[in-house]
Amino acid sequence: MLDFDEVARSLLELADLLIQQHAPARMLASVDSLPDKCSIPADSILIARNEVDHERATDLLDGVSGACVLDVPGVKLDRTGQVNLAILLAMSQHVLAKGDSAVFLVGEQGKLIDTLHMMTIGDQLNLAGVIDDGVADPKHVRRAVFQRTVNIALTLAAEGREGKPIGAFFVIGDSVRVAEHTEQLIINPFRGYPEDMRNILDTSLNETVKEFSSIDGAFVIRGDGVIESAGTLIRASLVDEDLPKGLGARHAAAAGITTVTDAIAITISESDGTVRVWRSGKIISSFEHG
Repeated sequence: MLDFDEVARSLLELADLLIQQHAPARMLASVDSLPDKCSIPADSILIARNEVDHERATDLLDGVSGACVLDVPGVKLDRTGQVNLAILLAMSQHVLAKGDSAVFLVGEQGKLIDTLHMMTIGDQLNLAGVIDDGVADPKHVRRAVFQRTVNIALTLAAEGREGKPIGAFFVIGDSVRVAEHTEQLIINPFRGYPEDMRNILDTSLNETVKEFSSIDGAFVIRGDGVIESAGTLIRASLVDEDLPKGLGARHAAAAGITTVTDAIAITISESDGTVRVWRSGKIISSFEHG
């Protein structure tokens, strides 16, 4: 019978060897999938999905040089989704960058690691110049706003609304140019409210966003998190033949608006719950539930 604890420890040893052979590669692993009392290589990134994970990661990294904890949404993803989410958020926080080598240790979420991926981070996830800590440039998106919107999208995809799957569409940043390609399908439900009452960073808006996600059209969000509108028609779109097969109007609009502006788009497919992140007309990351 397969000893999964032994497999996990063997993968950790292999990851350590690969890191030494391909320095300065970094190891990334979900802390809830690591065996007890394991040794963590220097410069590792431990992924935490909740406060308990974060505390354990902090303990494991005590005395480990150059290591850090990466907090991610606590939603269940398949192995590829776990890797994609870790890369996306690590790059948005400048923990990883184009050209970096990384060793990912993943497994079925909540169980011991059973798979090793090694890769060099390419430019398909390059968010440089778009996600920033400040918003002096109106085209920029605050890091917290991007991460918050990804979190909301993943949660909506996992939970749906009233137990039923939903599709949704978020356009973030470059709101002045985005507005040139939009019109309202309905009366804007956020119109007239003070900006501090319609910021995506305000967790009290969770249910409001969930409720309005069932409306056709997109959420348009400024780089500082202020929700400009919901139920918004995006008039820019790519023709079907330029999209991957099986994707529809929502995805065409996401591709189109990110081609003609510097915005980032996030879509949720109603059919299968896949969350996709769009930049410059292309899918830069996607997440399927495990």
